Amino acid sequence: MRMAPSRPSRNCRPRATTSKCAPLPHTVRRGNMNKLSISTREYWARMLKLFQGGEMTSSSGEGGVVADLQVLIDSRLESALHCPSTPPIAVIVVGPIAAGKTTHRKARLGSGYVHIDSADIFHELSRGDATLDFPDAFASEIEHIGRAPTKAAIDQKLSVVVETPGHDQDEIITLINSLKKVGYQVEVQALATDRDRCEAQHANRGDNVSSYWVAPIHVNWVVQECLAQAAA
Repeated sequence: MRMAPSRPSRNCRPRATTSKCAPLPHTVRRGNMNKLSISTREYWARMLKLFQGGEMTSSSGEGGVVADLQVLIDSRLESALHCPSTPPIAVIVVGPIAAGKTTHRKARLGSGYVHIDSADIFHELSRGDATLDFPDAFASEIEHIGRAPTKAAIDQKLSVVVETPGHDQDEIITLINSLKKVGYQVEVQALATDRDRCEAQHANRGDNVSSYWVAPIHVNWVVQECLAQAAA
């Protein structure tokens, strides 16, 4: 089944005004950071700038602010570091749009793997704000937080798991071959969810973060890191 979701544009997308998902300013405190009332988007934009060595733009202290992004990166490696596998295993979860790939991945493959998934990062950064566009709201943050653990996982030969609809045959073959080239044992787990259920789940997802848009981002991270290591 091919169910390519139409991606809502920023201009035509309905915006909440009074619901709990509206991007209202909120108060945050991280480490020595001064108390600020800023939007989710602005908060993470400032953190990324600090993490990458930019200048402080407020009177906030250093330390805890920078650590937040590093915690997100390090947490993705923790489970796999405690459960090494020889050879390392790469699981690719495939299935139609809204088949339940993420639910399957987290329930069945929660331990022992580095989960490489750009949607996971987006959801952590957006804090449930469904009015934010994927990936535009956090494009730089997603790229930075996603590539760092991907590189570390491939370099350290940690087991990994990724998900993709699998509709692009060339993409998935390239992914499999790239992983094998650097020593991974590749397993493909396919979900056979019926069309009616997929369409119902897709209609009720509540956001535009579909694997149709998500998968090419993190698949590219894996392929690029594998190519870099193979060439080293």
